Amino acid sequence: MSAKDDFSWNVMLSAYVKNERIEEAFQFFESRSDWDEVAWNTMILCHVMRGNMSETRRLFDKLGERNVIACTTTISPVSYNAMISGYMWMGKLDDGKELFDKMTEKNLRSWNVMLSGYVRNNRFGDAQKFFDLIPEKDVVPWISMLKRYAQNGYVDEAKNIFDRMSAKDDFSWNVMLSAYVKNERIEEAFRFFESRSD
Repeated sequence: MSAKDDFSWNVMLSAYVKNERIEEAFQFFESRSDWDEVAWNTMILCHVMRGNMSETRRLFDKLGERNVIACTTTISPVSYNAMISGYMWMGKLDDGKELFDKMTEKNLRSWNVMLSGYVRNNRFGDAQKFFDLIPEKDVVPWISMLKRYAQNGYVDEAKNIFDRMSAKDDFSWNVMLSAYVKNERIEEAFRFFESRSD
């Protein structure tokens, strides 16, 4: 009989988590010492979803110790992003930023998670500063900023973001139009509506 490989262990761990058998997932995880990073990320995300950031951080730090022992110098962006996302979701923005600053390898998801956290927590000044620092923006940060400004009545700021967008889709046009209407700037709404080609 062949030995169980990493894939089969990970499938079982994911099955426990997806079926919300969390305690069993923890016991299953603790029953083995040589998990790969996919499994570690599964457990980190599991703790994040439960809002247990102290246990999530304990696991994250343990992953770092494991990597040092295994002569792997870095924790992957996936693990960092999961942790940062949890901090931002719980409103622990300074903890999220501290972890972000420690990352040696940031990807676009890392930047988007941070920006979304600032926006969700109504820290518009920080969000704008952070937005301006993102080296290569995809559609996510643009829409995130546009939506949040529009929803909170910052119509001129929303329009500034809209004007700077290189690719505007139906959603961005509709967000901007709704911002004018919601804030009773009807003539500007009409001009904006007319400015769009059929």
